[in-house]
Amino acid sequence: MQDVPGTGQSFEVEQVRGDRGLTFLVELPSRRRVFFSNLRDLLFPPRFPELQLRSAAAPFWPDVWVEHSLPWGRFLESGGYHILAIALFISASRFLAPEADCAPRLR
Repeated sequence: MQDVPGTGQSFEVEQVRGDRGLTFLVELPSRRRVFFSNLRDLLFPPRFPELQLRSAAAPFWPDVWVEHSLPWGRFLESGGYHILAIALFISASRFLAPEADCAPRLR
């Protein structure tokens, strides 16, 4: 029994020792088994029966691959605005920064 400080209550502490047979919800196979299974499938790929398709192919959308050039004007405009914002930020920080006191200290 151990007391909880400030409450006057006590509780029992159960000591957990060793393996209690706990298992994960999903048991994964060993890494070695998975590695060698993947290696076997890479070297000797399994042979599957050929697909038996029973439906016709759907019509392809003609406007999927539309050629567009890059909007270089917008890129340059964005770059200009970013440079302007950085310059304003730097200049504002120079004007709003407190001045350093350079007077020598008297002893």
